[in-house]
Amino acid sequence: MTRTLREHLAELAPPPLADALSAGDGFEVICGGAAATWQSSGGPGREGEALVWRFQQVAGPLLARLSLELDPCYRAGRWQVELSNPGQEPVVIDAVYALVLRFNRLNGPWRTLTAGGGTTENFYPPRAYSPRQRLVFGGEVRITSPDGGRSSDRHLPLMLACTSAEGATAGFFCGLEYSGQ
Repeated sequence: MTRTLREHLAELAPPPLADALSAGDGFEVICGGAAATWQSSGGPGREGEALVWRFQQVAGPLLARLSLELDPCYRAGRWQVELSNPGQEPVVIDAVYALVLRFNRLNGPWRTLTAGGGTTENFYPPRAYSPRQRLVFGGEVRITSPDGGRSSDRHLPLMLACTSAEGATAGFFCGLEYSGQ
């Protein structure tokens, strides 16, 4: 039996998150202003310690290799997305969302904790690296790298997300290992 990304991630998450995690490919690529569609060409297979899925872009030349290394002791995983273009024509990619997790509606808002980036400011206290808390009542929460390739310019590429506005609740941490352009 081949298990989906959702099934593997659900093993790591506490029950409210595991139950609400939706199926999906786990990544998104925007080409020409629209999300590329993908067809699975295998997986998950094993390559060393990693589970590997392979995708082919529908009506396009891109290939995607997705790998997930699990560490059940720490309820953690390392997710990696590799894109390649074996074709002759260049492909313009507008955006790559290396990790896309969608959750069915959970009770109440999400609480996200992020930190500002290494801005240079001429006032005190500077906003550089200051923590930010936000309540999200729907929609998307993203951590991205800004234009210019400096990974910590606008904000640090990491986030904590909790399933409730207050108190100790289920949640998760995600961070980008490399967040340049």
